[in-house]
Amino acid sequence: AETLIILQLSNFNLGVILERVTGRKWADLLRARILEPLGMKQTGYDDGTTVIAGRAEGYLQTLGGLRPADFLDMSLMYSAAGMYSTLDDLWRFDRALSERKLLSDSAYALMEGLQARTATGWYGYGWAVDRVFVGAGRDSLTSVSHVGGVPGFTAVNFRLPEDDAVILWYDNTGQVPPLSQEIVKLLYGVPVVPPRLSIARA
Repeated sequence: AETLIILQLSNFNLGVILERVTGRKWADLLRARILEPLGMKQTGYDDGTTVIAGRAEGYLQTLGGLRPADFLDMSLMYSAAGMYSTLDDLWRFDRALSERKLLSDSAYALMEGLQARTATGWYGYGWAVDRVFVGAGRDSLTSVSHVGGVPGFTAVNFRLPEDDAVILWYDNTGQVPPLSQEIVKLLYGVPVVPPRLSIARA
């Protein structure tokens, strides 16, 4: 938990640094440097005042069933979160990462390198870096992943760079089930243990 808090603070501070260095607002930089060049027309910074067409409602799972998530002014999350998107746009972003269109080779090496060890594994710059079992006589592959979330919403980007494979998913019930590695097993023909229902859904 401490490591995740530090990472979120570092993402927040990164937005402040970028604004100071460039003299431009974080949302404007995001749009000009990433979103527009990649054609991510359904992605943006949620400033808390703009009406976003098609915006999903966030829910929380309780013992009594689903209920709407509590209101959160997303602008407070700043560059640590506070974005909206679609799977199609997240796919465009992933393709740009995989095809090395966004950063220099040295920056990619830092992003996906082993920079800090946590209780659950290694982190690069903004990405968890691990090895995932795939079977098929190959033992394991490197995974580069990130899970983000706020009350009512979760987003996952789980990449296998060596095979140029990616698993992307959104959830609007605020849960983070361990689906990514189970989906990897399906992709590589490894037996899968069916997920168990939570107590709230049993």
